Amino acid sequence: MAHLRDAVLILVLLLALPAGARAAPLPAEFAAGLVIRFQGAPSALSALAGQNVDALRPMSGGAYVLPFDSPLPLEEARALAAQLQASGEVAAVEIDRRFTIDRLPSDAAYGQMWNLAASSAVNYGIDAPAAWDITTGDPNLVIAVIDTGVLKLHPDLAGRLLDGYDFVSDPFIANDGGGRDSDASDPGDWVSFGDIAAHPECGPFPHDSSWHGSHVSGTIAAASDNGIGIAGVNWASKVLPLRALGKCGGSLSDVIDALRWAAGLSVPGVPPNPTPARVINMSLGAPSDGGTCSPMLQAAVNDVLAAGAVVVVSAGNSRQDAALYEPANCNGVITVGASEMGGNNASYSNTGQTVEISAPGGDAARFYPGQPANLILSTVSSSRTAPQPDSWTYAAMQGTSMAAPHVTGIVSLMFSANPALGGALAVRILQDTATPFAPTAPCAAAGTCGQAGIAHAGRAVARAAGLAALLFPNDYAPAYAGPPAAPHVLTVLTAPSGDPAQTRVTIGGQPAVILSAQALPGRDALRIQPPAQPAAGYYAITVTLGGRNITFGRAVFYGQTVYLPGVRR
Repeated sequence: MAHLRDAVLILVLLLALPAGARAAPLPAEFAAGLVIRFQGAPSALSALAGQNVDALRPMSGGAYVLPFDSPLPLEEARALAAQLQASGEVAAVEIDRRFTIDRLPSDAAYGQMWNLAASSAVNYGIDAPAAWDITTGDPNLVIAVIDTGVLKLHPDLAGRLLDGYDFVSDPFIANDGGGRDSDASDPGDWVSFGDIAAHPECGPFPHDSSWHGSHVSGTIAAASDNGIGIAGVNWASKVLPLRALGKCGGSLSDVIDALRWAAGLSVPGVPPNPTPARVINMSLGAPSDGGTCSPMLQAAVNDVLAAGAVVVVSAGNSRQDAALYEPANCNGVITVGASEMGGNNASYSNTGQTVEISAPGGDAARFYPGQPANLILSTVSSSRTAPQPDSWTYAAMQGTSMAAPHVTGIVSLMFSANPALGGALAVRILQDTATPFAPTAPCAAAGTCGQAGIAHAGRAVARAAGLAALLFPNDYAPAYAGPPAAPHVLTVLTAPSGDPAQTRVTIGGQPAVILSAQALPGRDALRIQPPAQPAAGYYAITVTLGGRNITFGRAVFYGQTVYLPGVRR
């Protein structure tokens, strides 16, 4: 969140963990065991000091599986395999790697969605499939979209929407025959020459309906794995459409009322919101008066944050400093810049330190032969004016308006994986797990990329899920173990395991001794004796919980001086 980057976050250990939270999958950098083929009959395996060779299990092809007592870091497993190979006791040995499902949706146009694909040197997508292997969304979580309304009958939005509300108070802007009402459908926002003549602020040129709110909503939560159209970032959580924009835009007052109502706060003359949102997307903006966020808009943001919601906004498309535009410059929001397929900041995107994170927004100015269009495909109508039956289709667009919903979707998946996660920590995770911009990115040369790179859904959701399983210590609330040669006893807090005595802990790749294990309400508490380490510094902790590994790389600090938790070094 804006201006919260440097907040000291040491309260993770105090979070209550909801029942049923999932542990993160065993990471690829850990190994569960070895697959061994012997020269003859199985031997005693003298090279396997410290491992239970009685656990050898025969498998097909004449080989045997040796499961480790607890998963080992990949480098340690490789070293053990090399020892075995050199011992002369085995014909072949391999690491028993963990395979996972590579979940991809069946949506017909998914192959055109570079923006959701795994990040690589030639495609800077958000790697949504890696996140979907952990969660596809919490059906009880609500995501609000404050925009032009939504095409409720679009087949790729059907079943994904709550009722919402229309906050447009000006009948001309509303373009639906009245002012505020309970129908958040998008009637179209086309502008004619006649509209411009009567309302010069709508000029200078006429345009067709944008279907902007439906495009944004589709990126967040289009019906997925249904064999048609596109996939959304979140497959299960519902979208609450709130209409605050219409023909020729919308007013600050309508946006403020929609924002408060989205979070469950009262608005005069409007019924209470029965489904308050946890995440709110605002792909909208205006030049800021005086270069600061409107005091009334900032007050609304503050109220919404205090209510427990997170606000994600677009940075703007003016190739300027995002600090000159609101709500991008409001304190506490997550401001999102636009990137493109090749890892550059989009040519139109606002930039600067107000931008917390970037995400795919597309860029028609850059073309990559043999690749999908460098744009963002989502749900719209083919009608140029009002929606028509059987006009439902898809269109490729570009803009920071298209970037913001990617981050909204990712944050909603993070909250789905870890409902106890707070907004400020969610931003830290987004930034810590981001993919750096390409070295050739114009913003990299100018130093204007913002506070972080391009959002990576897989890493961010995995980190959030890890925090749900390993409450303390972790990268955001490290523990102080004392001197490297004589560490003192620590307490480790984990998710409820059902049998805390079966939990295993390693620090710096070495096993810790479990002195006691206690099941408490909402968590397990382990008293451990950390292993000695060769030198002062941060060490990784790995907790094996329910057969899965959760690892944080800078979670335990050894040193001669007193360490202050929460201070990164």
